[in-house]
Amino acid sequence: YQAGVATGAIHDLNESFRADRTFDDDTLLQKVRSEVLGYWDLDGIEIDVRDGHVTITGPIHDEASRRRLVSMVRDVEGVDLVDDRLRSRV
Repeated sequence: YQAGVATGAIHDLNESFRADRTFDDDTLLQKVRSEVLGYWDLDGIEIDVRDGHVTITGPIHDEASRRRLVSMVRDVEGVDLVDDRLRSRV
């Protein structure tokens, strides 16, 4: 039980630090690209950042790929909202 309480406290502490940290648009764009590029080929996909809101446009292979990419972008520190404008290549 105590281990679970400690894990929850650590999570809450990490989230409070994360919530206080903001990035300018250029820095956030670079963070998104660097964290996603290691796993994803962004050929034809455009990423735009405005005030913590990330817009992703371009062709994507399938729905599963779309969900994974949007989830990865959403998990980048500093991203407040993801506007998914991806379209299927099929």
